[in-house]
Amino acid sequence: MNFHSFLHHREGTIQKWLKPEDFFNLFPCFVRPIKDELTSSWLYRLAHAHHLKVFTFCRIALNNKTVWNRDIDKCITADLLYYLSIRNNITFSEAFNTTLKSYEGILFNTLNINGGTNWISPLGIYHRTRTRNSLMCCPSCFKECSIIYYKKAWRLSLPTICPKCKVSLIDHCPICKQPIIFHRHDIGNKNKIENSNMASCCNCSFDFRNIIPENVNDRDHQNQVILNELLKGKSHFNLKAPTFFKILRIIIRVLNSRSKFAYPFQKEVFKQMNIRYRPSLGGYENQFEFLNILRRRELLNMSMWVMNHWPNRFININNTSKTGGFIWLNDKNIPIEFDKVIRENIVKLSS
Repeated sequence: MNFHSFLHHREGTIQKWLKPEDFFNLFPCFVRPIKDELTSSWLYRLAHAHHLKVFTFCRIALNNKTVWNRDIDKCITADLLYYLSIRNNITFSEAFNTTLKSYEGILFNTLNINGGTNWISPLGIYHRTRTRNSLMCCPSCFKECSIIYYKKAWRLSLPTICPKCKVSLIDHCPICKQPIIFHRHDIGNKNKIENSNMASCCNCSFDFRNIIPENVNDRDHQNQVILNELLKGKSHFNLKAPTFFKILRIIIRVLNSRSKFAYPFQKEVFKQMNIRYRPSLGGYENQFEFLNILRRRELLNMSMWVMNHWPNRFININNTSKTGGFIWLNDKNIPIEFDKVIRENIVKLSS
């Protein structure tokens, strides 16, 4: 039974009205996940609602299930999600929507729980710590929210700006430069959870709410608003969300490539956008998910500019730069719509 079949099967079994005997299966404290909350953030708040540290809570309530030495936002099982939904008196779909797997069918076809997946920032797990800047947050959101929590979209490489606050996100502590690892607040200070602050650095305790956020321009903000709408499954540029993200990925790959065949296209984009040309570094460590926020934003803005007025501007740039169609067709997951545009409009199909 696949995950979505499991969802359909389990959803019908959750009781909407509790019977007296059901209360023996409930947690003492109910913590409903916030609509756009991340799984690990929900578990952290659930543990602290019971005045327990997250490691203690998982040992007692989850029967010693391994959680924090793996990517729980990506790897959580359907059985564990169902257990948490029953014990919290929420629907299975509410629990499922906290996971990165909920982006299946929009950002990617299938989530790879044993390796990298397009658009998901890799954690760089080393025991219970993280070595990569894989989780982002918005200091302004933390200031305004009555409940501190981490959003599911902040684990993706697509968001670089908070569309609500119109400021840049951060992916590390500005003081000690360490990644954001909120669950490590519960290490040390035995039996103390009162001082735990999800909005602060686990290494130096700097409160992210004290950061003066970096404002962004209207163009960057509008691009982020469009991306957020697409993440909800909406269409844009006359393309459905799954197709849009596949084409966006291919254009980013070419703009970030150091192949000599990609240079003409890159130079023409920089020229038409009136930006000084800088060759890409390329290589494994320069994959989109590994790049810093500023570089990802730059690539996203250029790619979305190319996709604007789809496919006319894209065709014009290709033909003006005399970029061969083979560089676009050299992709395993090329959408049918994109393949058709290349074969019918791009001038050189082979080199």
